[in-house]
Amino acid sequence: MVETEQIANPLKLFYSRFAKNSLLYFCSQVVGKGLFFLITVYLARILGADDYGKFAFAFGLVTLLSVVSKFGLDLLTSRDVGENPAFASRYFHASLTLRLILSFVFLLLILLTIPSIGKPVEVDRLILFLAIAATLQSLAGSGTSLFEGLQLFGYRSILNIFIYGFILIVVVAVTWPHASFDSIGPAFLSGAFLYFLCTMALGHLKIARVRLSFDFHFLWRLFRMAIPLGLTEVFIGIYYRVDTVFLSLIDTDRVVGWYDAAYTFVYVLRLLPVTAALVLLPSLTNVFSRAEKDGVQIYRTTLQASIAAGFLITFLIAANSNFVVSLVFGGEYAPSSDVLKLLIWTCVIMFANAFQGIMLVITQQRGAFFRATALGAGSNLLLNLYLIPRWSMYGAAVATVLSEFFVFLACAAALRRFVSAANYLKMILLPLVGTLLMLAVWLLFGFQHFLLGNFLCIALYLAVFAGRFYFSGHGTT
Repeated sequence: MVETEQIANPLKLFYSRFAKNSLLYFCSQVVGKGLFFLITVYLARILGADDYGKFAFAFGLVTLLSVVSKFGLDLLTSRDVGENPAFASRYFHASLTLRLILSFVFLLLILLTIPSIGKPVEVDRLILFLAIAATLQSLAGSGTSLFEGLQLFGYRSILNIFIYGFILIVVVAVTWPHASFDSIGPAFLSGAFLYFLCTMALGHLKIARVRLSFDFHFLWRLFRMAIPLGLTEVFIGIYYRVDTVFLSLIDTDRVVGWYDAAYTFVYVLRLLPVTAALVLLPSLTNVFSRAEKDGVQIYRTTLQASIAAGFLITFLIAANSNFVVSLVFGGEYAPSSDVLKLLIWTCVIMFANAFQGIMLVITQQRGAFFRATALGAGSNLLLNLYLIPRWSMYGAAVATVLSEFFVFLACAAALRRFVSAANYLKMILLPLVGTLLMLAVWLLFGFQHFLLGNFLCIALYLAVFAGRFYFSGHGTT
C-alpha cells in the first residue's frame, strides 16, 4: 500500500517532497554517471583512440537500437504512477511483460544488423554482449521507473550507483595493467545482470510480487499509450547516437574515438538537467493536476534557473577545452578539444530542452513531444549525412547543435500557453549578456592568466544576476 500525504497547499507538498528527493536522487545520478564517465575515460586511455573508437561505435549502435526494448515505458510508468500510485503493481507486471516482448524484437534486430555493418569479429562480439546487457537494463526498468513514480528515490539511488560501480570494478580488474578489448563486453554484462537481480528483488519486496501479466487488453492499452513516447525515444536515440555510427562507417576509428571523447563531456553535462527534470516529473505532475497555476510557476522558475546554469557551465568548458581534454583523456586526444569548442554549445539548449520535455509529458502533449523529437532526429540525420562527408567530426558537431535548437523551437511552440516568446527572451537575455561579458574578460585575461580569467568570468556572471535581483527588489526594471 502506498501512503499519500494530504497537504492542502500543492506548493508545500511539492517543495517538501522535492527537497527530500531531489538531493538524494540527483547526487546518486551524478555519482552513478560519474562512474560511467570514469569507465569511458579509463577505456579511452587504456585502449587508445583506435580501439576506443571501435568501442564507441559498438556502444552507440546498441544504444541507438536498444530504445526498442523499453519503448517509452519508463516515462509513461513514472508519469502515470506519479499521478496515481494505486496503479503501481498493475504497471509493474504489465511493463515487465511488454519489455520481455520488446527485448526479443531488439535482440533480433541486433542479429540482423551485425552482418550488414562489416566490422571485425571482436566488434561483433562486443555488440552482442552490450545488447544482452541493455536487455537486462530494460527489464530492470520495470522496477526503477516505479521507484521514480512512487518517489522511492533511496532505492533508485542505490541502484544507480551499484550498476556503474560494479562495471567499473570489473572493467579495471580484467584490463589492468594490459588492455583487453574482448573482456569489455562480459564486464558490462556482469554489471547489468546484478543490477537486474537487485532491481527485481527490491521490486518484489517494496512494490509487488514479480510476475508476468496476462491481461492482454491492458497490455495492448499500455502499449498504445506508450507509442508516442516510444517513437520519441527512437528519435532521441537517433539524435544522440547516429553521428557516432555515421562517423564509424565513413571515417576512421581514430576519428570516432576523438569525437566520442568530446561528446563524453556533452553527455555528462546533459545528465544535470535531465536528472533534475526526472526528479521533478512525479512531483510536478501531482502539483499540476491539483493546481495548474502553481505547476506553471514551478516550471518557469526551474526552466529559468536551468538556462542560466547552462550558459555559465557551457562557456567555461568551451573556454577551457584544451585543458580539460588534455587533463581527462591525455595528449592523444588533442584534436577532441577543437570539436568540443563547437559541440559543447549543445548543452545550453539541452539545459532548456530537458525541462520542456517533461512539461510536454505532464501536460499530456505526448504528440507534441513526439513531433519535437522527430524534428530533432530527422534534422540531425539529414545534417549528418550532408556535413560528415564534408567536415568529418566537425560536421557532426554542427549537426548536433543545429538539431538541438530545432527541438527547442518545436517544444517552445507547443508550450507557448505556459511560456510565451517574450518570457523565453527574458529568460535568455540576462544569461546571454553575462556570457558576452565573460567572453570579453576571457579575451583580456584568460589566455595569459588561466586561473584569474576563470575566476573573473564566474564572478562577473554571478554579479550580473545579483545586480538584476538587487534592482528588481528596489523596483527598477
